[in-house]
Order: sequence, then C-alpha cells, then structure tokens
Amino acid sequence: VYKVSGCNDINNKTFNCPTEGNIPLLIEGDYFDILAEQSTQPEFAVGTYYSTHINIINRTHINATLPAGSGIDLTLYLYFNMEFLASSMISYKSPQVFGVSGCHNIDETTTNCPNYDNFTIHIFGTNFGPEDSTVLVGSQFCKDVIHYSHGNISCILDGSRGKNKPIFVIQYQGDISEGVNLLSYEECIEGYEFVNDDCIKCSPGYFKD
Repeated sequence: VYKVSGCNDINNKTFNCPTEGNIPLLIEGDYFDILAEQSTQPEFAVGTYYSTHINIINRTHINATLPAGSGIDLTLYLYFNMEFLASSMISYKSPQVFGVSGCHNIDETTTNCPNYDNFTIHIFGTNFGPEDSTVLVGSQFCKDVIHYSHGNISCILDGSRGKNKPIFVIQYQGDISEGVNLLSYEECIEGYEFVNDDCIKCSPGYFKD
C-alpha cells in the first residue's frame, strides 16, 4: 500500500475524515489483482473499524468505503490471504461542541445545575465518533458517557459550583475539542455568599449580586 486519498489529502495520507464515514476512498499500491485472486473475501479496515465495501479496480487501485470511526494517524489494513498494513494513513475530524442541555436551558447553554445531586447532560456537536468518548466539564470528568449519534452524547455529572464551565469532548483515539463555556451551577441568591460549602448571609457592609 503506497497511498490513500478521499478526505483532505496530503502526501500519501488523508485526514479530516468525517467520523460518520460512508465516503469513498481510493487506495493505491501494487499486486492487488493477483492478491484478490488468491483470497476468497478481501477486507479493508481503518484501525479496528471495518469497511462495508471494497472493490478491486485493477493491479494498483482499490475503491473502498470509509467506515465510521474516530482517531488520528490510524493504520490502514488490507486483508487478502495475508495481512498488509500501512501505518498512520487515515485521521478522522476533531470533535466540536455546539451546545448542552440538562438543567435550565437557554439557547445552547444550561444554567442553575445542582450543587450537590448528580444530573444528566446532553452534549450536541459533531464528530464525537461512534463510541468511548471522554467528557470534561471544567476539571470534572462526566461519567457513564452514552453515544446516541456522532453529534449527540450524554453523561452524568456530579453537583458542583461555578459559572460558565467549559465543556470538552475527547474523541476515542483522537483529539480533544476546544472548550466551550456552556454550563453553570446554581449560585447563592443575592445577599448571600458561598462559605464553607454553604450559602450564608453576607456580613454587614458587604453585598453580593
């Protein structure tokens, strides 16, 4: 295998592929026709993600469909009667976060989230990948991540404090999204401040809005 193309191509590699997959790739190499004659069922994979389609065009070219997946610098595998691989050939797009819901939702943000109880949030964006993303809200890991699609995941967050917490999605085997300040926790009401894990009335001469 000498080259793969189909997403954004540079030299012999392709990158910025959509995690949903399902776009055509062109694989270039040699002896593909001879190897295919010796194999009952040729297969193509990107890392551990297997393609649903592979077509031997001629001795030097193969058409294949990009499988859904995630990660950067993944190995391209061709399976005939033996395994052939080319390392660091294909990279999927980085995740992007557009919005969150789960508490009091205002446009793409959510506010007044609990200070003490666990709660579920849904994160919306693109290129999260099919599985196994990691989510950070501020410095807190969000637990039990579920993928509903490549642009919708949920997770369970512990109660906490703070305003405009950034949300990060770390793609499995891939990049981390840019942090977007979308989530805020419930604050003490006017005239109270947070001291020793509780909201207490402000001292005379002080005021908190």
